[in-house]
Amino acid sequence: WAAVAVAAAAALALVSARGARASLDVDAVDLPMDTPVNHAFKNTGTSYVQLDAGLSERLGTRGFTIEAWVYNEQPTSAANQPIVAHAEQGAASLFHVDFVLQVNRDNGVVSFVMGGGADRYGFNLQGRALVFNEWTHVAVTVAAPHAGDPTSARLYMNGELVASADAWLSGVGTRQISAEPITIGYAEVGGAAQHWRGQLDEVRFWATVRSQAMIARDHRDPFLFSDPTDIPEHLVGYYSFDAGPDDTVWDNSDQPWYDGTPLGGPQERVPADGLVDIPLSPLYAPFAGPEAFGLHFTGFHDEQNFVRLPDSLSRDVPRAFTFEAWVYLDAPTVNDQHYKTIVARHNQRAADIHPGTFDSGSNPEADFVLQVDPRNGRVVFFMGGGRGECERTSLGYGVALFSAGEHNVNAYEWTHVAFSVYSSTAGDPFSAALYVNGARVPQAAELPGEAWRPECRRNYLRFDPIYLGFYDNGIEQYWDGRIDEVRFWSEPREAADIARDYIRPLAAAHTHGLLAYYLLNDGAGTAVRDATPAAHDAKAMRPRWVLSQAPAELLDGVSGFPVHVALQARSPYPTYPNDDTFTYVVTHLPGHGGLFTTDTPIELIEQADVDAMRAVAARLTYVSDIGFTGFDYFGYAAVSNATGLQSETHYVYVHVQPYDAPEQQCVLDACGVCNGDGTSCTGGCDGKGGEIDVCGVCGGDGLGCIGCDSVPNSGLTYDVCDVCDGDASTCLDCEGTPNGGATY
Repeated sequence: WAAVAVAAAAALALVSARGARASLDVDAVDLPMDTPVNHAFKNTGTSYVQLDAGLSERLGTRGFTIEAWVYNEQPTSAANQPIVAHAEQGAASLFHVDFVLQVNRDNGVVSFVMGGGADRYGFNLQGRALVFNEWTHVAVTVAAPHAGDPTSARLYMNGELVASADAWLSGVGTRQISAEPITIGYAEVGGAAQHWRGQLDEVRFWATVRSQAMIARDHRDPFLFSDPTDIPEHLVGYYSFDAGPDDTVWDNSDQPWYDGTPLGGPQERVPADGLVDIPLSPLYAPFAGPEAFGLHFTGFHDEQNFVRLPDSLSRDVPRAFTFEAWVYLDAPTVNDQHYKTIVARHNQRAADIHPGTFDSGSNPEADFVLQVDPRNGRVVFFMGGGRGECERTSLGYGVALFSAGEHNVNAYEWTHVAFSVYSSTAGDPFSAALYVNGARVPQAAELPGEAWRPECRRNYLRFDPIYLGFYDNGIEQYWDGRIDEVRFWSEPREAADIARDYIRPLAAAHTHGLLAYYLLNDGAGTAVRDATPAAHDAKAMRPRWVLSQAPAELLDGVSGFPVHVALQARSPYPTYPNDDTFTYVVTHLPGHGGLFTTDTPIELIEQADVDAMRAVAARLTYVSDIGFTGFDYFGYAAVSNATGLQSETHYVYVHVQPYDAPEQQCVLDACGVCNGDGTSCTGGCDGKGGEIDVCGVCGGDGLGCIGCDSVPNSGLTYDVCDVCDGDASTCLDCEGTPNGGATY
């Protein structure tokens, strides 16, 4: 569990904008969001960054590459201005540093020095004078065997080779190896503190010698704004200064992370335009499929927009249940890196007592919480297990599940998330399971696993509300993005059930076990309608309804007969761009039929060729295999001709019915009887064949009068302590407050 706490606190590259780069005049349009902004670290001569010592250990004595964008604001400094340095604290001179990439005090020249000890340099590369008050990219490469002295070095400015050395100038074994951390913008040499004066950005460390072609190709590529799976190999330290708390400089490379600490003053981040090619935000990507709505959650504490689900639903959710939702994470702001909450049921009284931190806060008193860590897209599900022994051994978590790798959430992409809780009708759960995009998320060996911790006790908070987009453990944590298609099930669904249904639209009135279903297509007002007969309608606080993309639509078909499908798309914002047109591509082929064009001649689409952008017409025809019945589907996406951005896949489900020959056609009457005369369900207490149930309700299901002891008309109810027919005394704290947190 200690490893879990460390992993939960670690930082990874913030997944930001994705999609094709595009040049677009955005000043004249009403934008759905601010364009992503690149930031730089500003040093006024006192502050600097000390990197985790693990980075220098990782680089060791092997070859390496260092890159940075630099902007110097004081060319007349009386001391050298280090960009990146590695040396013993208080090194006697430059002859005794491991390496320093700097600007010389006397001539403003960019130089790279490696000490050789005893008044000797190992390398002394002198480049060109830096153009002050202007951004310049600098890079240095050092070749070295696994052990021994370096063999060559290269210095580049704006991708051009400006200095080189092909031999180590000092004696054998004279490299000034140091166990001290690497610093950005600072070195102490000869008893004098030397500081960078200006801005630094995109500082990168590579555990390999990069070629000049690689440096020129990638120096404007903002890896921070890419999919984490695209982080290049050998990139072992990457400091973009675009995300993270003020007291930490995040390493945006792959694990392990070597975060930095600002010293000598606060970390000041300023906008830095023109350094990297930030792609157009995916929020400009089109929506494919029929018009749909969703709720947008800003994530801002001052706006506090969330959905409070009704008390009736909280009481009806049994101990064993399943939750599902589609979520779309916006890239969070630099200063707000709290966990993003999808759904939670928590103890607000405990949250008010225990101030929250990034560690725990009142998490042990929560019932269930599903969140996303915005630093790495990790999906986190936990259930509080109380304090005492549970907190000592398990940090207060009865169960805690974590996603990793391909199961993490990518910003600006729709992702389906779900969890199931397995439990008896009383007592603590047995286990829980986490799902992402229909697949069960395996738990790594070092994690605690899916089983409930026996020393913990569940906080079964039936009388506390369930929230969408909000959780409070002493720190309020809101969702940042959109949420859609929310489902609660009255049973723990198995992996096959979730995989089968997570994309498919459901008929809420006829789906067994579906407790509540929020389509979030209301589009206006504060009411959020439940599509099931239970009518667990919810209330949205400060709702922001937005156009959205429904994951799927459902059409009816007959086995072996054509179903004509019109492909649709629209801009994500009504006024941007107002004259856009779209190209369509097939992303998934049907599994039990064929997909045909409506061109002349008609063509069978045999390959979903998204990479080659094989365009199809805006009208296709689906034909199922003869004899097939059930659900089949295909997927398509829309590509904006204005921005080049591609929509998420929209799935078209076809409910294929059997073909009935004319003489065998069946017409259902009002009573649901094939070829009936509509009289078989007349009569009864409602004129439709209804009967009075045990509760005295006409056409009822016999559940409305069942007491907490499962006996009809017993009149017994749960008290505030969740005890059937209790007297509200079993959960009093020392102050006499039910479910209070006060203790002796």
